[in-house]
Amino acid sequence: MPFANSSDGSFQAPSHLPSDYVELVILSIVLIVGTPLNVTALSKLLPAYLSVQQVDLKCGFNLLKIHLTVANLVIIVGYCPSKIGWLISYKWLGGDFFCRAIQFCWLFSFHLSSFVVVCIAIDRLRTVARLASIAKGHSRRLIISGADNVLGPIKRSLIFAYLAAVLCSVPQWAVWGTIDLESSGDWSQCATIWHRQRVIDFLDGRPEQSEYFWEQVYQLGHLVTVFWAPFLVICVAYGCIVVRLLEYSIRPYTAVPRTLNEQSVIEQSVNANTDHMQLGRGRAAYGATNNVQEERKMELLEAPSMPYDRPRKQSISPGQVPTWRLQMRSRMFRTTAYVLLAYAVFWLPYNAIALAMFVDNQVQIFVSEHLAVLRCLILFNAVLNPFIYGLSNV
Repeated sequence: MPFANSSDGSFQAPSHLPSDYVELVILSIVLIVGTPLNVTALSKLLPAYLSVQQVDLKCGFNLLKIHLTVANLVIIVGYCPSKIGWLISYKWLGGDFFCRAIQFCWLFSFHLSSFVVVCIAIDRLRTVARLASIAKGHSRRLIISGADNVLGPIKRSLIFAYLAAVLCSVPQWAVWGTIDLESSGDWSQCATIWHRQRVIDFLDGRPEQSEYFWEQVYQLGHLVTVFWAPFLVICVAYGCIVVRLLEYSIRPYTAVPRTLNEQSVIEQSVNANTDHMQLGRGRAAYGATNNVQEERKMELLEAPSMPYDRPRKQSISPGQVPTWRLQMRSRMFRTTAYVLLAYAVFWLPYNAIALAMFVDNQVQIFVSEHLAVLRCLILFNAVLNPFIYGLSNV
């Protein structure tokens, strides 16, 4: 917003804008409604994940949903209270250290949310590619995943998401700081180093520089890492998934019969992976009967070529749907599509307009003064996510 002097020539602190009151109401609603919703979702997801006795695709998806819920909570609890306090007082009361820490926390939370959604999209692509490969008969020895093969890539991608979110947010410690003006009483603001320089230039009577090169680099990098790069990865991942679905929808399915040797290999793989999962997760060993039942369930889950309980059948009638196609059309895949769609709908408007700021300076002024409320749409995404995946049966 433009700077101004009071009647006595001192710096005049800015006053509230109409959009500030709208943003204040939205932030309060998000905080009051979103916090218990995400806590409830987390209370359902955690027991479902920790009590699992069979590591499968659903178990891995639950782990991703847990971390997305954590990211939602970090956004709501880390962003809303501090922003509400600033909108009420219109000055920064936390000092220089907390100014930098809060800005780091804000950027970390938004990065983390985007990166976890990317992890979900990549995991779905990996699952579709694997099921399609098995459907072609290329991976019969890898039908049963095991704990390491299912959860290993997911855990590694989540570790990368957290580390990347931290690294992308580190510049906040150098870019942000407080502006204290004694001429305006105890007025203080948490602002960037470039905005601080503009205030100093205004007070000294020097011409104000509207744009700084490194400020534009910082803002553009912020937009790219928080939204545009993750959004591009998500679009590519789901584009590949759609291509896979179309590829197998337009051609008939032909089953490849299993030989006795293949059946023995699969059974040995099941037994080995079942033992591995029981030891790796600290579960008590099941009896022989339970082992057979679990083996059948696991093979039915991931073996696309033929149903396990019909080993004598050498072909599948045209009316039957292969297991891998059922997986791709399952509730898990629909939930993933809803999560990604909600991410695009709620994150795209603000980031598209923010990107337009680099094209027209007047757009930049308009956005900074009146359209900060669009940022609140991102917060609504954190409120909606529990309805998509966390409050139903997990």
